[in-house]
Amino acid sequence: MIRFLAAATTALILTGAAVAGTEVKFAPFSGISIHSGGHVILRHGTVQRVTVVKGDLGKADLHITGGNTLDISPCKTWCWHVGYFEVEIVSPKIDNVVAHSGGALRASGEFPKQASLHLTAHSGGAIETLAIPVDNVTALAHSGGAIQLKVLSSLEATAHSGGAISYTGNPPHLSTQSHSGGSISKD
Repeated sequence: MIRFLAAATTALILTGAAVAGTEVKFAPFSGISIHSGGHVILRHGTVQRVTVVKGDLGKADLHITGGNTLDISPCKTWCWHVGYFEVEIVSPKIDNVVAHSGGALRASGEFPKQASLHLTAHSGGAIETLAIPVDNVTALAHSGGAIQLKVLSSLEATAHSGGAISYTGNPPHLSTQSHSGGSISKD
């Protein structure tokens, strides 16, 4: 029985299949890019940590790009029927989020007020950061992308080609542009 368990554990490690709670180490980052149907749960914490919650880490592609952005895809090449892939990120601060091609990010739990945040969702990407109170937000949604956010002081929002942005808060500085089927609304 012990040999069977050892062989099964070795096979699991060699194939890269993620066991719930598999932590992946990265250099510090302040941006997140999620795509190809992957899902991210973002939580606040003093120590940055990335944990694969569900999915096959052996098929996934997680790497730092541009020096400070964690790029997350459930697949290394073509993402066709790769299955559900979910990552939990705990971080003291994130200042840039991009979700596209069906990728989704949701902030959960309590966050301290943040000075600024840049959000971009397109091609079916979805971002929900209602848990993060932010002074200054820049948001862009297009091609079916959707963003929900909480803004305190200033919002610069652009939505077009079926993109949708909804926000909570009463920012004294509001600059919005919507066209070609884009929408921006206050919740």
